[in-house]
Amino acid sequence: MTTSSDQFDSTHALSVMRGPGTTLVFVDDTDFHGNRVGRLAPDLRVLAAVKLDSGQYAEIEAALESRLRALGQDEFHGAEVCNPKEGSSWRNVSISDRIAMFELMSSMVEKSGASMRYIFISDGQYEQIRRDHCEQGNADVRVSRNAGLKRVMLRYLRAELNAESQPAMIMIDQDRARSGIERDRSENAPELVGGGVLTAPSSQVAGLQIADALSFGIGRRYRRADHFENDRATALDYAAIGPLAALNGRSRMVLGE
Repeated sequence: MTTSSDQFDSTHALSVMRGPGTTLVFVDDTDFHGNRVGRLAPDLRVLAAVKLDSGQYAEIEAALESRLRALGQDEFHGAEVCNPKEGSSWRNVSISDRIAMFELMSSMVEKSGASMRYIFISDGQYEQIRRDHCEQGNADVRVSRNAGLKRVMLRYLRAELNAESQPAMIMIDQDRARSGIERDRSENAPELVGGGVLTAPSSQVAGLQIADALSFGIGRRYRRADHFENDRATALDYAAIGPLAALNGRSRMVLGE
């Protein structure tokens, strides 16, 4: 793995993504707000990370941009493609074309050999962990549930990538408005390409849109579990979980080994 200088160059980061020899990891989230969904605990957050070789990235980026351009869209966002709200330009796209959009995402996951790492925790589980930690005589954990989950995921990914001894980049979807690719200051990771964990608007990075397809697929599978299990799922429902199926078992739960 290579260490980048303290000065961040987004142009260099993009060129690395499009060239061979680097492991790329893109991270996105999905939230289950409020009451229990199916068998899941209430108020659950899931982080999904898609991992792929940079030698596949330029083709993925070109295919995604071409399809979006043909549909008159700027970005793939699973929730909007599947259920566009009032004012969304995806409402002008036919259901058959939206199904085909998910099928393209599935095809890119399959052809690239991408794999997924995922982690989840509910508000209740996190508060119990904090209580148990304090009862063992430790100082209170003073980070939010979301920040704690992010920290665990990023440190797991860094350890895995370090063990592989190949240049690597981690990019996470923005948690606040960004104008472009930046360093995420929450994690000190100078060994990564770009000098640390990167963050960006998903509209500017095809890899983050692939991660969105996977995280949305997880959400769709559980939110519509009753429909899938009772033969009431629509063609769009099945298309939405297609990217998960395209992993063909190439997924692993963080801390699940």
